[in-house]
Amino acid sequence: MSAPLGNTTNFSWAIMSMYAWLVPQISMTMGEYNRALNKSELWSTDTSASTSSSTCTEEERAAGRRAIRNASVLANAIAVVFIVGGAAGVALTTTNLEPRMVSMIIGLSYLVGAVFLFCLSWFFPEWLEVYHLRDRKSVLPVTRSLRELKFNVVWSVLGQHIRVYFFFLFFCCGARRGLVAIAMVTGIALGLLIDVCVYVGKERLKKRGKKMWLIFVMISIAVVGSGLLFANGADYINYVWGSKEKDNVAAVVAGAFFAWVVAAGIVHLLLWRQSKDNVAQMLEGTDAKSVRQLAKSTKYKNPAGEFLADRAKAAVSRATESGVKSKSGATIDDNNGGPQSQEGGEQELTAKVVGFAADEEADEEVGENKGEAPQEKEEESPAEREQGVFRGGDDEEDAMFFEEGEEGNEVSDVEDATYCELCKAKFCFGCCGGEARCFGTNNTTPQDKASCCGLWTIWSLLVVFSLFLVIVNSGATYQQDVTRARLPLVQEKLYKFPDWMAGQVCAYDGDGTEGSLNENSTITTFANKDVANEAGYLVLHCGKCGHCSTWPNVKYQYTTRNFLAEASRRCAMTSFLSGGGKNYTRDCHMSPPINFDYECATCWMETAHCAMNYCSFIGIQSFFINTFTNLAVTPSDVTGATCNEANCEAWEYPNNFADCSGASRRKMNIQNTIRRPENQMCLIVDVNWTVLFPGQ
Repeated sequence: MSAPLGNTTNFSWAIMSMYAWLVPQISMTMGEYNRALNKSELWSTDTSASTSSSTCTEEERAAGRRAIRNASVLANAIAVVFIVGGAAGVALTTTNLEPRMVSMIIGLSYLVGAVFLFCLSWFFPEWLEVYHLRDRKSVLPVTRSLRELKFNVVWSVLGQHIRVYFFFLFFCCGARRGLVAIAMVTGIALGLLIDVCVYVGKERLKKRGKKMWLIFVMISIAVVGSGLLFANGADYINYVWGSKEKDNVAAVVAGAFFAWVVAAGIVHLLLWRQSKDNVAQMLEGTDAKSVRQLAKSTKYKNPAGEFLADRAKAAVSRATESGVKSKSGATIDDNNGGPQSQEGGEQELTAKVVGFAADEEADEEVGENKGEAPQEKEEESPAEREQGVFRGGDDEEDAMFFEEGEEGNEVSDVEDATYCELCKAKFCFGCCGGEARCFGTNNTTPQDKASCCGLWTIWSLLVVFSLFLVIVNSGATYQQDVTRARLPLVQEKLYKFPDWMAGQVCAYDGDGTEGSLNENSTITTFANKDVANEAGYLVLHCGKCGHCSTWPNVKYQYTTRNFLAEASRRCAMTSFLSGGGKNYTRDCHMSPPINFDYECATCWMETAHCAMNYCSFIGIQSFFINTFTNLAVTPSDVTGATCNEANCEAWEYPNNFADCSGASRRKMNIQNTIRRPENQMCLIVDVNWTVLFPGQ
């Protein structure tokens, strides 16, 4: 029984992990803009503190906040359109995806899921501000331009989506209805949970020791989870490319899990050690004793986690107040202990709820509720002060996001740039060209630039490869569907039993001994086997004689039986890559090791180019699923040989290789690399090929 076509599973670990990674990234990006807007002097309403030549009004600043919110909504809406359209298009064009490619996709889904979960664990220490602290680039435009601000927000949010979008498309190949949606929703929920944990750990846990425990737990869960995914992925890949022995599978899974967990642990230890050097470099040449005291902040703000956490807190408070009102009919004023109306209580409660894009001026303070009692701060050791490691508490002097004179602090009278100009500026590849687009500092080292451009180059290559696989899977699925539709009719014409063995035959006037078939032999077509035998001829193959039924082509069909299919494929591939065309393919078949004559080589040339037209994607796909040399012709699997037979052997010339060539290995009952069922082999051949051509 053949395996079902398409991906019949209901979940994709790769898609889930991608969006679990993406949600906090987008949340942090939005937090960057809100923090920058609140701390930039260009957008400041405080004329006494501002060093710029102009300050903005409250209305202008509120417009900036609205621009950030609206642009983020627009960017995510655009992303959703492309996600839905891309997923639907890929899934529909690969509905009947080859089963072994499905196994490969499932295996890669586990592996990619493991990578993204590990990447999440990489960011936990940085987001919680304990170690792995880095300088970050400026995000605001150099002028107080709402157009440029909105463009930057859209660009940043869409940039986060694009990081995973092209890989996401690959895992939509062969997906059944609901698979993508279930995985995405699960990933978004996990991403929001991570964002809430980061927010709670960063803003509610004051002591560094508690943060370290939270980081340890989060990293351990991510590393163990990614290890399990990696082990399962190794199992699937081993099924497609490796041995299927049970003992071997157990060893692969166990070894992959422990190797991944150990490697991840070593990476985090190295990251922790390296972060100390990074912090020391950040403090070099300054009077600051910790990173918090630097003018440029290393902190992150995650409004999604803040929004959910504060909504949950508000819901608890609302439930508590409802319980109090049910007993007394009034709430207690927190300030003076007097009664408070229900309407006033709700207004006060609403004022404490922070929205997704928080508008509060003091959004960086740890305690959002000013009524909280001050909490004790853990004393910082001299070593921590020297290295500048975060303790987890907030300094009394909060770090500003921008230094004076940096981008975002200058007022410009230049007119707003057009969207075309803004796009052009973004596509200038400033990082590789020498500008500090990757790290937000004008003294970026050549090593930093090389690292940044190297990472983008690797990402670009992976994107191209992913899109290539999507195109190959779509093309191969279409070609396989066409082959399945045509194959029954073709096989009926070629192998209709018993007609094809009871009909015409090609025979020669020899006795079947060594040397009896030569250049002087007469080879001709007879109505059937009996007629040929009565005339003293021996049957060479079923069907009428053709251009390859002559001497010495009949001999070469036998002597090249173990490599002819592969050699012919190489001729066609080389012709395609070199641009040599049909003439090159014909000449290749006339050259060693094949050595056909002109007429026979022409038949092989036509079928080779026919196969390139109808079966090229199947051939490329088979390379990735380890079936490039699997030329078996079976009712269930569609291989290159099956496709060639369905499209190039029984139609009008030149797509009628069976009539053009006459002789072929299956018609001559020669077992070869194309393994065929018995009913497709001519069993009435009179000659014994090992006797006719001994030692060949």
